[in-house]
Amino acid sequence: WHVDLRILGAHQQPRAFMTHNRNCQSASLARCIFLLAFLVASAAGAAPPKAIKGEVVAVHEGDMLTVLVNQKRIEIRLAQIDAPELRQSFGDRAAASLTDLCLQKPASVETMGQEQSGRLIARVKCAEVDAGAAQVERGMAWVAVQKRTTAAPLYFLQDKAQRSREG
Repeated sequence: WHVDLRILGAHQQPRAFMTHNRNCQSASLARCIFLLAFLVASAAGAAPPKAIKGEVVAVHEGDMLTVLVNQKRIEIRLAQIDAPELRQSFGDRAAASLTDLCLQKPASVETMGQEQSGRLIARVKCAEVDAGAAQVERGMAWVAVQKRTTAAPLYFLQDKAQRSREG
């Protein structure tokens, strides 16, 4: 057996996998088990990624805003949601909703990735309110992720908004 440590994505904890190796001896197995136990214990106590703090200074669309962090403007697309663009139906309402939620409010930004254009993809909390979840709950955006299990809470909010005919 040997332990294979893998990082499974930009913001996921390291994971250890034990795989069989026919040339392994019992002493090596004991070391593998010890290392696995150590990795599991350290991953359990690992701190979540730190959020960047700033203030929302602009809202561009229902899922895109700018945060001022240390005198630097950072354009952000909200992670896991999609909202109509300004020129589309309800685009102005979606932008107005995000403006109401975030403009000139303190923001906490947890980076999830980056678009090819360089714009950050992030979860954003404005005054402690998850902006993406609030947009979905208000019916101003829909869930936009590949796997339904990845964003289960957002799908719940989307279903709720659809049932109540919000947005």
